[in-house]
Amino acid sequence: MSLVKMAGRYSLGVESLAIDPTLQNSQTLFRSTIHEALERGANSWDLESLRLKYLWMRHTEKSEVAPAEEAFQDPEDLWTRLVVAEENTRFDSIIQQEMQQISFASATQGSAEVREGKYPGPVQDSDEYQHKIRPLYYSYGYTHPADFLAKQVEFTLFGKAKLKTWIHEDLAHILVKTPRVLDGWSAGLAEMTAKGIDSVNGLQIREVKGNKVLSNHAFGCAIDVNALANPHVVGPAVIEVFNSVVKQAGVQFDFGKPVLGEHAMDIVSKPSSGAGHGKYTADDIMEMQNRAIPASDAVKAWLQANLPRYRQIMGKVQIAEKQLGIQNVKPSTSLKDRFKAAEAARNRLAHQRQEKQKGKPIPVYSEDNVAPPPETYREEEAFEEIESAFAGITSDPELSRIQTLYENFDTSYINTWEKQGVMSIPLYFAAALVGEQNLQWGEQYESSKDAMHFELVDGPTKPHVKADAPLSRGEQTRTLKKLMDESFPAKTPKFHF
Repeated sequence: MSLVKMAGRYSLGVESLAIDPTLQNSQTLFRSTIHEALERGANSWDLESLRLKYLWMRHTEKSEVAPAEEAFQDPEDLWTRLVVAEENTRFDSIIQQEMQQISFASATQGSAEVREGKYPGPVQDSDEYQHKIRPLYYSYGYTHPADFLAKQVEFTLFGKAKLKTWIHEDLAHILVKTPRVLDGWSAGLAEMTAKGIDSVNGLQIREVKGNKVLSNHAFGCAIDVNALANPHVVGPAVIEVFNSVVKQAGVQFDFGKPVLGEHAMDIVSKPSSGAGHGKYTADDIMEMQNRAIPASDAVKAWLQANLPRYRQIMGKVQIAEKQLGIQNVKPSTSLKDRFKAAEAARNRLAHQRQEKQKGKPIPVYSEDNVAPPPETYREEEAFEEIESAFAGITSDPELSRIQTLYENFDTSYINTWEKQGVMSIPLYFAAALVGEQNLQWGEQYESSKDAMHFELVDGPTKPHVKADAPLSRGEQTRTLKKLMDESFPAKTPKFHF
């Protein structure tokens, strides 16, 4: 056995093993991509798709011809399977640890509940946490959501059992002081205020409706109080409806502008950062409430005057839709879409009737007889009923505005406004939370109104819970779809799985 000197090194008669740097880079990329996909909520199908895309990419690095089936049966194929299995095992362990951290059982990880996969905290389904909840936080730069989900506590507002919800412990430390603040103003005020609160909702793991940003509810740093009777009035179409109603009633209130103006003479105590944000006193909150109540009453009176007409018309529409075979139409469906569905159903029924009539003998009339008038078919009558009803709604400004509300809110909200208006937050409750305890209120918003919403923030645009890996400016959310679309590009042909 002889040593052969090659490139300054000695070998046992064979050439040194050459490491392909492109292979090393590709393998590192594959493992990191699988890891990232799991962070973003990938399931087994997603991982298999990425694995095949990787093998396809590796083949087309060497050849621009579509790979044969054998190309997926080489040693690299086995290696990719092992990587996926390893990363899956590692990530399953992370999920289990985080679920234990979030749950109350974190101190007793060997408890029977945890062994059975039951977690008594604010997140109880480990699959939902792995594939839906955690990826949502991760997409916005929160890589360790268990850290703040473990700080959620089950809080009971005013000690009322029906007002129990999960919130962040920092918000709980504030809300627990509310009865003392109220009773400090007047003995018994806390109990009287509590009677005006019917519901409270805290932790809701979601984005802000209509915006690509996480809601403060996702961190348990916000509560919605009496949600059905205090809507979030947002968006040009909805704001126009409410503003038109209050204007007709002669009420000075704009749902799309700050309640307290920007000039010092127009507010009781001007906030330090302008009318939209900053420090509001209890007197400021009372003034805002005093201006909002007449607007709320105007909306209630308007609904009571016009909803019966709208319901009567839509009742006829629902009957006609059933005659056309259309059922379970959501009230939020636009008139345009309902009309298209009715038209399609009418045409389908007419075609079916014509097919049945084929082959029937043609009636013969004598000279003295006159042909009977053409039959009016059921589908035509039903369609004409719908067409007439929709024309009546679109031509009537009041009914048209009600239709806009139905397209933007659940029916339960509108039914509640008809009875209670759109402002039922107890006055002193709002004054205590905002004026004394420095929470931000949705009525302070400058371009919308959200009276039910109270939140804990560290500044006008600074959430209380901050991302540990925030998105860079202009960066899109880190979604699984984006990763799947961009990973392992092949030269040719395009990969399909």
